[in-house]
Amino acid sequence: MAELRRVIGSWRERPGLWAALALVCALHALGAAAPLVANDAPLWMGTPAGWRWPALEQLEGGERFVLLLAPWILAAPLWAASRWRARIALGWPALALLVALLWQLLAGPHVFIPAGEWKRELGGAPALFAPIPFGQSETNPSEPWRPPTWLASSKIDEQGRYEQRAVPSSGGLELPASRVEVRAGEPARNAPLRHALGTDAQGRDLFARVVWGARNSLTVGLASALVALVLGTLLGGLAGWRGGRADVLVSRAIELVLCFPLLFAVLLVMSVGGGGSAAVWTIALVLGLSGWTGVARLLRAELLRLREAEFVLAARGLGFSELRIVIRHALPNALAPLIVATSFFAGTAMLVESAISYLGAGLVEPESSLGGLVRGGTEHAWMVIFPGLVLALAVVAWNLLGEELRDWNDPRLRGGGA
Repeated sequence: MAELRRVIGSWRERPGLWAALALVCALHALGAAAPLVANDAPLWMGTPAGWRWPALEQLEGGERFVLLLAPWILAAPLWAASRWRARIALGWPALALLVALLWQLLAGPHVFIPAGEWKRELGGAPALFAPIPFGQSETNPSEPWRPPTWLASSKIDEQGRYEQRAVPSSGGLELPASRVEVRAGEPARNAPLRHALGTDAQGRDLFARVVWGARNSLTVGLASALVALVLGTLLGGLAGWRGGRADVLVSRAIELVLCFPLLFAVLLVMSVGGGGSAAVWTIALVLGLSGWTGVARLLRAELLRLREAEFVLAARGLGFSELRIVIRHALPNALAPLIVATSFFAGTAMLVESAISYLGAGLVEPESSLGGLVRGGTEHAWMVIFPGLVLALAVVAWNLLGEELRDWNDPRLRGGGA
């Protein structure tokens, strides 16, 4: 109870910081747990041979590790405010990695199951499905361009005709009406939550595709921001602390990288490398290698100012090594602009990735991205509004987190000294 009061007290001191962190963590936890949130395979099913877990059986090594990290991500606002934050921050990922490796060793070979196959093969066996019982690539030709099913205009009769269609569909020629196929584990034909966000041209559930698309977009934003932070910290620290020839070389490298427009650099790489399943990491790497310059310039300027500060001179007088002075004394006082720049860059990277996917040069089917979802149905309002809202929410969350972390890390804004 004492530790819980401590955590609540930290939340009350800076409610904006913890609210922004909770929002960012909730979005990333949702993406990490996507196989359990939106899946056409049952989470559990009973067979004569025993219990099976089809949704988990489809996962590969990296996906298992990410899934095990979902509770750790979601609970970050709790453990980050506790006195055990260092242990949990390092211990849980290490344990998750160990469990994922053991899982990989004990699991059988990965078998590809076509989308929707589990529902067709289920028969009358008992099963438990995900909250969104649709896969990102599961199609239903009887429900193309269906509006959100909680709208009155989305109701369909037994023959597959819309009961209150106000105007003809603007998506081209309309297909002849056909009976809606309701598969095992799915809500009823006109249930409000059957397709809460509607469907696309192939009858794929937009809610499921938004969950998986957000997973890919958030991965690009976070991974590219980490690459930019690490590379920018190393090169900016070298230039700002060492000075001289190192400063000249890093400054010229920054100018060279800035000569290439970020969007066109990613488009060039994607045109050569393609848009397969590895496109998420390719885009993240290119964005990180193109976006480190902002972090490097900020850190260089801060270290040029701090290397002659009184506390640095005092540390040198006590005989501390240069590496210790940089890590223990100078770098913590230069963190505020780096954290803000990294948070802003995570949101910018998501916007760039969405723009690339919107142009058709990013992820390809069956993979989804928030920008690609908008591109796939610009003539239908629900295909633009819902992915756009999720993208805007993620970008705003990262920006708010950066602002709050800046205020929290800056001693001048806390009323303290350097």
